[in-house]
Amino acid sequence: MLPFFNQFDMEVFDVQERDIHGGSVRVFVSRKGQHPISPSVEEMVRKEVSEQLYSPQLLEDFALRVEENRRELSWLLHSLKQKGHRLVG
Repeated sequence: MLPFFNQFDMEVFDVQERDIHGGSVRVFVSRKGQHPISPSVEEMVRKEVSEQLYSPQLLEDFALRVEENRRELSWLLHSLKQKGHRLVG
């Protein structure tokens, strides 16, 4: 996460873990030097490293789960439409 923002002269200054959607992360970013860096940033980096969040196998497994969710949602929407239900988004 950090190298991406560094290339634009920006830095992550805070990170908040959220419980929504099974666990999300809210990342606060600004131009370098605009805000003090919260300890939560280093904690998140350590967590990412220890849990190997960027390992190819983990990313591949995640991609497969996303694809399966897409197929299941498509099937659900199609079956509801076939039953005459109205779909609104």
